[in-house]
Amino acid sequence: MWVLQIKKNDELSQHWREKSEIPILGYLLNKNRIQKKNSTLKNFFIVQGSINKSFKVIIMTKNEINNFKCYIFDFDGTIADSQKLHAFIESRLMKTFYNILIDPESITSKYAGISTRKVFKQILSENNIQPSDEELNNLNNSKWNILNSLSPAKNLNNTFSFKVDLIPGIDRFLENLALQNKLLSIGTASQKIYVNNVIEYFDFDKYFSKENIVSADDVLNGKPAPDIFLECAKRQGVDPESCLVFGDGNSDNQSAIAANMKFIGVVNKDLIPTSDYFINDFTELLF
Repeated sequence: MWVLQIKKNDELSQHWREKSEIPILGYLLNKNRIQKKNSTLKNFFIVQGSINKSFKVIIMTKNEINNFKCYIFDFDGTIADSQKLHAFIESRLMKTFYNILIDPESITSKYAGISTRKVFKQILSENNIQPSDEELNNLNNSKWNILNSLSPAKNLNNTFSFKVDLIPGIDRFLENLALQNKLLSIGTASQKIYVNNVIEYFDFDKYFSKENIVSADDVLNGKPAPDIFLECAKRQGVDPESCLVFGDGNSDNQSAIAANMKFIGVVNKDLIPTSDYFINDFTELLF
């Protein structure tokens, strides 16, 4: 790991050179975003901007990324750009059944990575409604019936006016890991039938066997508890310390920390991560 210390009130025009190829995985602290001005991933990078607090730019090197035995991926918002679809359905159900107006962007920023039941329970609790188990079951079943009743082709093209794509670079990144005989797992709050359909649609079942797709249904406690990621490691026969986790939600980060695993946040415009390491998408790891 490389660390670039930035002092308070510095105007940044920092060139930092090293002999090896270095991807930029961390340039955020205290909600001050330092944008990459030039990133060829070969020999140097430039950060520019101004800040009002001291912070660190944390960089993970190529060798450090490749040293892990097992790579665990959250699904929605990490492999498939489908978090918006989930949030849209959840938003519509809240309005339909309870006349609660909450926009999909707010659901994504607050609840990405959390199981559907927990999402509904927290939204209702914040609106002074204490739902019964039956109500939560009905909401949960309504959402998943919508998703699971759709064929992958419909789900991935024109459902609810959303088109679900892959997170950029994930296909090539998975291919690179597979060529190195790395172990690959998915740890998700989504239901398995939905994940399996989308995985098969993208032909990613060659990377992820059904045995190595772990959902909240497989463990006692969902995210942000460590159970899902620990189960991924157990099924792969590796120690948690040898796993690297990718996710787009704060719950993913908290789960990885609790599981004693390294974590890289996958950033999209709906979510600013709290992790030390993060990427905008997987094209930044294609070096």
